[in-house]
Amino acid sequence: MKNFIALLAYLSISFANFYTANASTDNAKESKGVIQNISDKLLPSRGYTIKGKTKIDSADILSYIQNQKKSAKEVNIIQAFGTNYTGIDLNILYLNHISLRLQDFSRSDFEEANLGDLDLTSVKFTEANLTNCDLSSAILNNTDFRKANLKGADLTMASLINADLREANLTGANLLGANLSGANLSGAIMVSANLRAVTGLQANFSGAQLPAAVFVSSNLFKANFHASNLSDADFLRASVVDADFSDAKIKGTIFKRADIRGANFDNTEITRAYFKRAKINNDDNLNNKKILNEMVNR
Repeated sequence: MKNFIALLAYLSISFANFYTANASTDNAKESKGVIQNISDKLLPSRGYTIKGKTKIDSADILSYIQNQKKSAKEVNIIQAFGTNYTGIDLNILYLNHISLRLQDFSRSDFEEANLGDLDLTSVKFTEANLTNCDLSSAILNNTDFRKANLKGADLTMASLINADLREANLTGANLLGANLSGANLSGAIMVSANLRAVTGLQANFSGAQLPAAVFVSSNLFKANFHASNLSDADFLRASVVDADFSDAKIKGTIFKRADIRGANFDNTEITRAYFKRAKINNDDNLNNKKILNEMVNR
């Protein structure tokens, strides 16, 4: 009898231990599931996580913007997705008439991304990496590109009215037909940049590095090139009426058939420049006759 009672006691203790262990496991699994479910919905500083996804695509951003607007909540893309957008194609936003106005993408990475046609008015790209980025036909009025890397970027037909590009790197960038009126490009690096047929009324290029830049057929009325480096730049058939070239470096620069009436060349360093058939006013003060001498000798 004593043995039977002892056996029952042993079985009771074993069952209790088994139940407790399984209950703990189930609770742990349930807790883990809750934690995982919560983490999948969090918006961490380094990227937005959706159902375990680690790489963000344009559909994620579109869905986020639509949901935020539907809920009348603030749209803050960097807070939601972080700063890495390398290679992303955001054309879906344009097709859905989504604007990214006033967003702050400072120090973000958009290398080889497609932002073409988008409305990026007053967006901040301060110190952002936009190397080889497609910004063709984008609306970039009042956009902040200070110290941004735009090497090789495609800005064809983009609208950059009053944009801030101070000290930006636009080496090899393509700005064919872009509107740079009122834009500030002082101190920008624009070596070999393509600025054919741009409209740059009162644009500020002061102190910019523009060796081998191409301004063929551009309208640069009252543009400021003070103290800029224009060595080997090409202004063929360009209009630089009333532009300021004071203290600029013009070495091997082409002004063939350009309209330079009223342009200021005070203290300009002019060496081997080409002014053949350039349009000038007879009463213009052309920097101690240097330009006239270039026109006669070349």
